[in-house]
Amino acid sequence: MPVVTVEQIVRFREAVFTYIKQLERDLKLAQEHDTQPYPTAWAYEQACAALAASKDRASNYEEALESIVHLHDGHTEHHINVSKHSYDLYWIAVKALQDGRAT
Repeated sequence: MPVVTVEQIVRFREAVFTYIKQLERDLKLAQEHDTQPYPTAWAYEQACAALAASKDRASNYEEALESIVHLHDGHTEHHINVSKHSYDLYWIAVKALQDGRAT
């Protein structure tokens, strides 16, 4: 049977305690990581819906600006035949410009 000295036992004990402390630190870091607030599926869906609405508004503004350009391009017959849709889009663009949302 091999002979083990007290000094070897003390070093082994210190190594084991060091390893246990490292495991405790790793466990704490893992628990902290797992408790970080991540967006829920609902929050992700809400963000996607808001982005889609923003894209829709941008599309409406683009249509409105195109209508404004066509309204002011010198074609008299187009001035006379302005549809309600173009009129509504015109005021959407005016409102956006007033609110500072479109530049």
